[in-house]
Amino acid sequence: MKFLILMASLLLLVSCQKLNNLMDVPDKMDDLNKKMDKMTSGMETTNAGMKEMIQGMGTTNANMREMIRGMDATVVGINDQRVLLPFEQLMNEANYERLSPIPSQLMPWGQKLAQAIPVKDFAELVYLWLKEIREVNPIKAQDKEGNELDYTPAEISRINKVKLGRFYALQTVCGFLPDEKVTEIIDLHIKQYSRFEKVAYKILMMRAQFIRDILLQESLLSEPLSSVGVIKEAMMYVEKLDFIALLPFKSKISYKIDGFLAPMDTNIEEKLDPKMMRTLLRKIDLSVNQDFKIEKEEVVVNSVEEQSKIQTQKTSDLAKAMEQLKSRLQYWEANTP
Repeated sequence: MKFLILMASLLLLVSCQKLNNLMDVPDKMDDLNKKMDKMTSGMETTNAGMKEMIQGMGTTNANMREMIRGMDATVVGINDQRVLLPFEQLMNEANYERLSPIPSQLMPWGQKLAQAIPVKDFAELVYLWLKEIREVNPIKAQDKEGNELDYTPAEISRINKVKLGRFYALQTVCGFLPDEKVTEIIDLHIKQYSRFEKVAYKILMMRAQFIRDILLQESLLSEPLSSVGVIKEAMMYVEKLDFIALLPFKSKISYKIDGFLAPMDTNIEEKLDPKMMRTLLRKIDLSVNQDFKIEKEEVVVNSVEEQSKIQTQKTSDLAKAMEQLKSRLQYWEANTP
């Protein structure tokens, strides 16, 4: 929780700058992160070396120990910057203007935050943002006598937009979480029944919904599956959904989020339905059978040997994807009521 409070405090000190090219900034962050990785690694190595030196000298030099603690804090601060920038952009109301059919302005930042934020901090962030959606509204204006005035239609529209934007921001991060972090969430919050156990079920549902609706339905499956690359990626997303749909506690995976203002529906909810797997797999299978055709490969490199390696790998990837498609479709056909 201290981490989130620190992050929120930092946001008050960081001015919101206009971004000319949304997709370009995360790429620049990658370059910066690589440089920060190198610097952080070097600082950590230096810290370790200095600690060993002090121990070897057998001294209790207070000034030296204080300097080491300061360097450790600097390393932590550098790592926090990777969380701060995408966190700031996910809170930026300007990025809530286009949420449908895909939250395009949120997705680059959601992916960055998913990669950077520690699991223990993410569960707290989800809890706080869902609580904000449910309970927090702007202070109402007052008349001359001090009586509260109802929100205007324009104010209601803006309030709902911000709440919905927060929800899509969370959903985006959930969808882009690395698989190992999903496993860690299950281990830490569900298997060890932490105070955020119910939050973990919501995270899994938002993840499944984002992968199903955004990454598959509105992205890959909105066009013909006519190349090895898109078939391979579609099956990668199927594997992530399959993992969730087969969890022994799948009946608990759901969310219900209220706090929205009329005339919008006051709550949105979703419960995991494993039947979605059969529907998706049938759609993928139909598209592959209709749209994918094996054609003579064009030469993409000058080296015959390299071209052969590429073709061998491509053939192997296609065979694995097709076998996976066949296997999972057979399973869900047999196990879906």
